[in-house]
Amino acid sequence: MEKASDISRLKDEILHLAALSGEISPFALSRLDRSPKYIQNCLYDLMQDNMLIYCSKDDLEGYRLKPQGKHYLARTYFNRFAAFFTVGNKANKVRLDLMHRRRNLHSSEIITMMYKNGAAIFPDDKPKLYAPLADSSQSSQSAYYTSYEVKDRGEESIKIKNARFNGLLRCCMGDYLVYNTGASVIKWESMSEFRAAEVVGRLLGSEIRQMIIGDTMDTAWDLLTSDGGPEHQYFELDDFIPSIVFVPNDAYGDFFLRMNCLTDSIKRLKYSVLQKMNLQPCPNSLDCDGYADAKTAVLFACDMDLKRIRNLKDGAKPKSLNLIVICFDFQAELLSRYYGNLATIRTIDSRKTAELFKIPYGGGAS
Repeated sequence: MEKASDISRLKDEILHLAALSGEISPFALSRLDRSPKYIQNCLYDLMQDNMLIYCSKDDLEGYRLKPQGKHYLARTYFNRFAAFFTVGNKANKVRLDLMHRRRNLHSSEIITMMYKNGAAIFPDDKPKLYAPLADSSQSSQSAYYTSYEVKDRGEESIKIKNARFNGLLRCCMGDYLVYNTGASVIKWESMSEFRAAEVVGRLLGSEIRQMIIGDTMDTAWDLLTSDGGPEHQYFELDDFIPSIVFVPNDAYGDFFLRMNCLTDSIKRLKYSVLQKMNLQPCPNSLDCDGYADAKTAVLFACDMDLKRIRNLKDGAKPKSLNLIVICFDFQAELLSRYYGNLATIRTIDSRKTAELFKIPYGGGAS
């Protein structure tokens, strides 16, 4: 039986995440590592207490804060939410149109994923995004900033207002503009996203990469093979962005984030694996990690960089090269299907890797 303190904690978590998202999706709530019945009971209590309201329209379902929920957060968590619920705060503005609701629901899934994996998401838990680098508030903890926080930059915001990113992850492995494509291919305008990466990178003094979160690994196939559609309105890999990482929104994605973004474990794993292979340098411009022999190129693909995965395939065909692609077990089916008989897929056991690097596998962050 759940303790009263655990119930109270989960209710507050739901309210916090709903506040930051604008509207939180049932899928996001299901990722909180609690039983569905337990979550439903908490939602029922919150709605009975007039804290939350359920919204179902245009085939979209979600939960939003009611005024009493906002008052509770502003009163109980004054330092965190008192300024958040001011009239001029764009993140607090209720928008009921289809486009904004879908965006808020997608954002809620990313926010919840970052939260459960240990990234700081609340304003009082993380440094201000555009604070000077020498500011003592800067820390090495991973932090996630919503698109409202990223675009809160006066005239500079005009240049990136049309970009579709949901937020920005700052972590030990770099800075990533984060997108949620769900189960389908995201709408995409390459120059807008390139400009956003360029502007944010200049403001932060770093190179901005991109991270796309999708429902499952099958979504990565859709992204790798997308040609943008008849009018090029949808995502397609191009040369504007140097790196695009894919993360599934499931337990495998949690492991991936903890390995690849929230710690530098993936970097250490890559070094260890490639060092044992005693690879030779690439003798040409092929985007790989080295050659096992004169006709066999090797790619470490555990970081699921879609650009490198595609570039290797495109570059190897004209040269009639053999390929060795190294990946985690949950990525193997996708990469085997993508490369076909061009590549030999070598897999790394993700569960054993998590044990080796002392990273939680399944469940919340430790």
